[in-house]
Amino acid sequence: MKTQKNEVKQITIEEIAISKIVASKFNPRNSFPEDTLVELAKSIQEQGLLSPIKVRPLANGKFEIVYGERRYRAAKLNKSKTISAIVEELSDEQAEDAALTENLMREDISPLEECRAFNRKLEMGYDVKTLSVHFGKSLPYIYSRIKLNNVIPAFEELFANNEINIGFLNEIANLSVLTQENLFENHFAGDYNDWRKLSNKEFAKSVNRYYSCKISEYKYLLETCCKECPHNSMTASLFVDEKQAACFNLECFKEKLTDYLACLALKLKKENPSMKIELCAVNPTETSPSIEERIQEQGYDVVVGYPYEIEMPEEPEVPVREEFESDEDFEEAKTDYEEFKTDYDCELEQFNQSIENGEISQRIFITRCEVTIQYAKVLNVEADPQDEPDSEEYNGDNKKMPHSALNNSDKIVKALEAEKESFNSKIKRERELRLEKMAEDFKEILPSIALITDELSDMETKLFYCFLLNNVPGSVREKIGLTKWGAGAKEQKIVFDTLTDEIKVSIIRGCLSNQLIKTYTEFDHFAICEYVKQHNPTEYASIDAKHSEVMNKRIARLDERISEADKHIQDEKNKEEVPATEVIVEDLGGTE
Repeated sequence: MKTQKNEVKQITIEEIAISKIVASKFNPRNSFPEDTLVELAKSIQEQGLLSPIKVRPLANGKFEIVYGERRYRAAKLNKSKTISAIVEELSDEQAEDAALTENLMREDISPLEECRAFNRKLEMGYDVKTLSVHFGKSLPYIYSRIKLNNVIPAFEELFANNEINIGFLNEIANLSVLTQENLFENHFAGDYNDWRKLSNKEFAKSVNRYYSCKISEYKYLLETCCKECPHNSMTASLFVDEKQAACFNLECFKEKLTDYLACLALKLKKENPSMKIELCAVNPTETSPSIEERIQEQGYDVVVGYPYEIEMPEEPEVPVREEFESDEDFEEAKTDYEEFKTDYDCELEQFNQSIENGEISQRIFITRCEVTIQYAKVLNVEADPQDEPDSEEYNGDNKKMPHSALNNSDKIVKALEAEKESFNSKIKRERELRLEKMAEDFKEILPSIALITDELSDMETKLFYCFLLNNVPGSVREKIGLTKWGAGAKEQKIVFDTLTDEIKVSIIRGCLSNQLIKTYTEFDHFAICEYVKQHNPTEYASIDAKHSEVMNKRIARLDERISEADKHIQDEKNKEEVPATEVIVEDLGGTE
């Protein structure tokens, strides 16, 4: 027995009975493929165990593996009675630390095992910089492995089965759990629109396009609550600048954006009680209903508006001497500034006077990424002078009535009509909100409805065709009387109300054509060939002949090589055969 002395504890190398060894509960490695174990067992048989495993003694007389479980399993395959082991007294924490360290030093450790090991090290008190120095890995490498802890089990299983690679996994790790679940359901759970065969670059591009949100235009969020967020692509990568910044947790981002816009709008409302709050009707985001609801909870009304603002006069900049090459240029700029400033003061006074006179209205306007105070001209309510005889009017008694009185009455009517229109808009919005909230609640019920096998109703059939509209080419949409550039709610409602067999055929064929262009699988290739063969047999025959000719030539060459290979195989077999022994039988004759 070899004995090595340590200042703290005694370490020995012994031959331990296989039957006395138990597996480690701390081993980060949880995959032991049988083929690699068989290969290792064969190597141990031929060369012996090159390095001992490490164990620690247990109270029950057995030994627990600290590291080297693969060697232990390979020895069991060889039916070995004992195995060489380093024996050391270790606490649970020391044993786990040693197991993690040894496994992280392996060259063949899988990314997910590495992820779990690094995360456990962090839980034990290590920091990322210490791990980087200790294991000789860069900080971005350590961070990229740690974030794999975010990956949901469904994608871990695909990775373990070699259906996706580490490039996919790194992109997926940036996404929130809910987004990952949606991604898996839409593109990995079935054969339709499967993203497994995309290249790493194509996959990253698709994820960025469909499952992230560009946040470069949301300056405030980028500089505050999103700055250090792990779902911000600028945090996840050293090579992403502000202009490319994207958020991979859409739910979190929507919540932050809702808070920011609603709080800013409420702040402006408290500072300017007379101003209306309007939500931009152009390009509304999914946060719009939440913003509206948040503001209404505070007792304020929100109406839908359009961006028709006029700009305030812009104050000229004061010239700075350092920005000019000579004193002469600077003096000239100062003179220009004084003139511009005089004009500005005059314009600003007129602008403010127009606001006081009610000629310009103010409103708090919420767009998709900011809240501002906007100004708009109020429609002129005065009557057209051409309709007024000498700027006076006659009442029913044929007596002259001052024009100013007519204007005041007209203004009151206009104001009441505007107020009435505002109430009607609110009623319309309340109905829209009811449908939005109902739809949101009904989404929880939809998965169970999908399992119903009853015959489809006319309504379901119509909805199906409406949802297919955006998957057909623009030429097909034009053919059925819609806009070429996409099918919005208005177009979908038109199809729902006027669906005919002819429109059904156009939509299905348009959708098929669009989908078959994106061929990935063997069935896709078969499908597009059969589809064209049915609808354009002449073109099919021409293209088939062209590619068949190339294929037949190549197959003929390959058949020749196969024949040559068969001949060589037979020749080699003939060489290996042992010549038969010649047996001579004498003719001893005999009776007939």
